[in-house]
Amino acid sequence: MNGHELTRTPDWVGETRAALRSEAGSYLRTFSGFLRSPQRFVHEWAGGTRDAMNPLGFLATSVVLLGAVRAAGWNALANHPTRPSPLAAHFIDKPLWAEVWSALGPTLHFAALGLICHFTLRLLGSRNVQASASAALTFYSAGAPGAFAEVLVWLVMLPLILGGVLTASEPAYLLFPGFGLALAAFCSYLGYSLGAYHRPKWWHMLIAFLAAFVLTGLFFGYVDPPGDYGLRWYLQVWRDGRPTFLLRLAL
Repeated sequence: MNGHELTRTPDWVGETRAALRSEAGSYLRTFSGFLRSPQRFVHEWAGGTRDAMNPLGFLATSVVLLGAVRAAGWNALANHPTRPSPLAAHFIDKPLWAEVWSALGPTLHFAALGLICHFTLRLLGSRNVQASASAALTFYSAGAPGAFAEVLVWLVMLPLILGGVLTASEPAYLLFPGFGLALAAFCSYLGYSLGAYHRPKWWHMLIAFLAAFVLTGLFFGYVDPPGDYGLRWYLQVWRDGRPTFLLRLAL
């Protein structure tokens, strides 16, 4: 070997395992810390005393885990032996690019809600708060309580639907109330965390959420972009040349 001998083989498997353990530990600590007390989490995170996972990496991990649960759930409903769900089949009968976009869609929806709340609070008097900080808190809210609540919905409701305990003409409709609770969990934690960071008056937060829901509702009501964005509001105030009012929740 020209005077050179291999004395050590790099333990890349062990290093990979150690890195995965470290990332998993960071994810679980961030997840549990934010879920237990969002206000304490924000104070420690903003003060630099909270060792939290990068918010984008945290959200990406949650999206992957939740995406796996969603895919399994929709497949189970679409292939139900006695009452398959046409709506569930819609969510699984897609090309690869549409599957990737479906995983990102709810994240974009949540990010829009958080940033609209941020800029509304800024207009109402909140100062010296960067949009990146509000975006980070939005990602933590979506990746912890939002994802956790939806996973619970699947784990609780899916066996009841597949077992015939709960029945409906469209089985997927039975999941809608649970998805509503998951959206409420996300909004609650987002409100707590943004409140701890911005320190607004209580009614400022109500206006911020109202602005977020109205603006995203108008966007989905008139633009209705392709893809899946989770449970969301549709709002129309003008249709066919005359005033109207259409407000509904849809998946």
